[in-house]
Amino acid sequence: MKLHASQQAAAPLRIKIPALDLDAAVESVAKTASGHMDVPKDVKNVAWYNLGPLPGVQGNAVISGHYDDTKGPAVFYKLSKLKVGDQVIVTDADGMDLTFVVVSKESYPVDKAPLNRIFGFDLERDLNLITCSGRWNSKARTYNQRLVVYTRLVQ
Repeated sequence: MKLHASQQAAAPLRIKIPALDLDAAVESVAKTASGHMDVPKDVKNVAWYNLGPLPGVQGNAVISGHYDDTKGPAVFYKLSKLKVGDQVIVTDADGMDLTFVVVSKESYPVDKAPLNRIFGFDLERDLNLITCSGRWNSKARTYNQRLVVYTRLVQ
């Protein structure tokens, strides 16, 4: 789907990833007090970073989701199973479905994620999906890696 200059994108409400049998609500988040992207409050939901672009407009839109919680797998538990070409469909507040395809995926040490590549300026209409990966660090209370799945709007 190609967005024309005259079309205004709306806030994302749902995300579907058919290859993972995933259908989740989208929460809107900003930054935490420590300056990091906030996370969804409900482990069944994902979170769109509302200080960046809307999905479907030029730039790097970012959606994060929990990998797990104390009870077991969460919304993005299977994110690593996505393959190049898999679809990610975002439904916005106007009812428009935007289809993205996976172009690559990378896992980074938590303190070495390329923030500019993930959140920075981009001429394309990209959507980057983020979750935890790697090993659990009980002292830091987080995983030691971040998985990023890079997707691009189908035009």
